[in-house]
Amino acid sequence: MTSNSSSSEGANLDKFFDDVEAIKDELRALETLHNQLQSSHEHSKTLHNAKFVKELRSNMRSQQLIGSRSDLCKYRETVQRRYYTVTGENPDESTVDNLISTGQSKTFLQKAIQEQGRGQVMDTILESKELLIQKRVPCLFRTENES
Repeated sequence: MTSNSSSSEGANLDKFFDDVEAIKDELRALETLHNQLQSSHEHSKTLHNAKFVKELRSNMRSQQLIGSRSDLCKYRETVQRRYYTVTGENPDESTVDNLISTGQSKTFLQKAIQEQGRGQVMDTILESKELLIQKRVPCLFRTENES
């Protein structure tokens, strides 16, 4: 009987230790959840902090300024290309600024088409495109003498 009782006590003890390990695992999982909850709570406090909100707004404004500066640079390049297409000359900075500030940058290409005739402006545009293509892929436009 002693051997049976000691083996049954050993089995009970093994089950007890298995239960202890399972509880420890559950406690670790609860501790992780508690830490995440506490971190979220601390973060939510900053959402109501006036200083943090001001910093956030400031960061957003600076990002908008960077974006608008980039957009302005792209628009200036577009105006310069349009001016070159119509006149055949590269505009100086003051000309581009003047076209943009007066609003003529949006209409001067259309006016040129109306005044000079669509055909002449379209020929200029096509010529400009061909020059760009030649610059990008020069090997297609070499003559036999250049090879």
